[in-house]
Amino acid sequence: MAKQLEEKFGFDSEARTQALKTATYAVMHLVVAMAVAYALSGSWKIALGIGLIEPAVQTVAYTLHERVWKRAAARRGQLDEGSQGEAPRPLPADLSGDIRPATG
Repeated sequence: MAKQLEEKFGFDSEARTQALKTATYAVMHLVVAMAVAYALSGSWKIALGIGLIEPAVQTVAYTLHERVWKRAAARRGQLDEGSQGEAPRPLPADLSGDIRPATG
């Protein structure tokens, strides 16, 4: 079935994983939003309303956010490979991950 979806709709493994990740995030977000709304309002009707609207908007925002980060990473990769400017400056010792005990 996965092969048929890939052929028919162009879904590759990464796209399926991203869709599943987004769907599971939406369910988790729905539960959390409803629980917080109920705790604040004491009304299950208000909690249900907020719980359905807010995660739907947030899920779209999350998907767009992921795409922006993916594009930014791709652009950084292109700049790193094709850049002819000055070489990147090294990080200071305290940020480079090289942790050494202080002496003296």
